[in-house]
Amino acid sequence: MDAAGEKDDAKRLRAKAAALDKKDHKLQLLDEKSAQCSALQREIEQLQSRLDEKRCQHDALAREIAKLRRPSASQQQVLVRTQIMELSLTKLSDADFQFEGIDTQELIKSGIGSVIASFSSSSAELSTIPHPRSGTLGAGHHEQVAYEIFDEGNRVQALIAALRKTGALNILAEPDLVTVSGRPASFNVGGEFPVPAPAGSESSVTFRKFGTQLELLPLVMSGQRIRLEIRSRISELDEASAVEIGGRRIPGLRVREVSTCCELENGQSLVLAGLIQLRKVAEKSPAANSGADAAEPAKEPPTERVELIVVVTPHLVEALHPSTTDNTAGGPITADRRFSPTHPHSSPPARAVR
Repeated sequence: MDAAGEKDDAKRLRAKAAALDKKDHKLQLLDEKSAQCSALQREIEQLQSRLDEKRCQHDALAREIAKLRRPSASQQQVLVRTQIMELSLTKLSDADFQFEGIDTQELIKSGIGSVIASFSSSSAELSTIPHPRSGTLGAGHHEQVAYEIFDEGNRVQALIAALRKTGALNILAEPDLVTVSGRPASFNVGGEFPVPAPAGSESSVTFRKFGTQLELLPLVMSGQRIRLEIRSRISELDEASAVEIGGRRIPGLRVREVSTCCELENGQSLVLAGLIQLRKVAEKSPAANSGADAAEPAKEPPTERVELIVVVTPHLVEALHPSTTDNTAGGPITADRRFSPTHPHSSPPARAVR
């Protein structure tokens, strides 16, 4: 073989070697990319596994939240029996009132709220679970709203019954409200008065409510416990705080209001008391005054100390067919007796609210 042929063979061999080196380099790069892809795939799988765990946790939490939000397996009906009362401590001081274990003078001085707060030694917050049987809640302006949770036959009921006999306790409203768990119910006895509201060159009139107002929101929890939100508002027209608007005299309002939330067993009662107010007592004008009496300065009208008391008792009830026989009272269930307690120790069948 001549020298030229050997050179050509050498060139071809060098070219093949260079091509093989390039292929080896590409294979190395491919192996590196493959290793990187494998690492990324493993990271993706780990992230997917974590995501699946988070989704499982989220689904579990969503089920728990739905379970907590769901009042019960069925739409449970709740009957809330309410008493809104007013105790005249001034009238009570004139009555010969005695009750076993109660300091009458302390009752007259501080109201029934101070008495029921001493029925139990518990002093924790009302929202504590398990909640105390009694205690006090701050109401602002250094006032305390006393509360007690009691069962049927408790001393609070006996005390209220004894106070009613004296004539010092006046029932403002005694509504029975039936609603579905999770749905609000309200009650209003009173009226409305017009309030002019300027609107540019014209004027409009809005109406404000006054009287006895009650708002309830029961929620049936597990174990036949009832979470109850309560808002009671008692308002009266107050001419002393009236204002002139557009040549019209608009009266003010004296308001007593209490709002709270607690959990009760089926048939338990919650009593709220302690909101005491000084009220001026209107006197009848004398028929005719002598000249000497007319010259005397006008006397301040007498005042009366009154205390607001609210008692609420929720019952779980179910609707019955009119033809169903009530074994407790006998006879068919009429339109006035279509609700019965679901608990065997609850009170007699409630009347349907008309």
